[in-house]
Amino acid sequence: MIFKIQTFEDPILEKLYNQALEELREFFQFRWEKNTPKLIVVEDRNTINAVYGKPTENWMVAWAEDTRNIFILSRENYEKYSSHKYSEDEFYKLIKHELSHMFYKLITFTDKPRWVNEGISTYISGQLDSTKPIQEFKVFLNYFDKTDAELYKESGYLIKLLTDKFGKDKLSTFIKSLKGVKDQESASKVFFDTFGLELTYAELNKLLS
Repeated sequence: MIFKIQTFEDPILEKLYNQALEELREFFQFRWEKNTPKLIVVEDRNTINAVYGKPTENWMVAWAEDTRNIFILSRENYEKYSSHKYSEDEFYKLIKHELSHMFYKLITFTDKPRWVNEGISTYISGQLDSTKPIQEFKVFLNYFDKTDAELYKESGYLIKLLTDKFGKDKLSTFIKSLKGVKDQESASKVFFDTFGLELTYAELNKLLS
């Protein structure tokens, strides 16, 4: 399949991208200066499906390709081809979410565990602001190497909980210690070594109460 790509100017998009990039540099304490990701705007759902390689749900409006490119539905067609309402704030959070995945991969050399990766992106982007707080953790541990809509309901609140209880420096140590982690067992060991907690719903739900 062949795609035609061309550059264009969008001062709003440029501002949102640069703001998100700088804030993530500070959060991750990682000065990503060279070969920063390209933002590729996709105009409609059919093109999203073609580039992504399979049919996508209407809630999916952006994704990161390794540490090179972010594909994102255009601002102008955002409501037409998705289930979301457009606002500059939502679009900023979306860009920041996808950029966060790239920082995570640069630091850990993996995109796993997904419950950490998605949790950090959801938390740091501010997307928790539009979700309902959870009462208990009960599904996120099923998502070491897969992702679906259920994961987003808990993972961001897990990262928020860890940050609130243990601080950002401890969270940063946890992230860096996940470098190259290959399975849930090794992730659980890193979690215990960092926070002194067993990685179980029971232990985490105690912190929620």
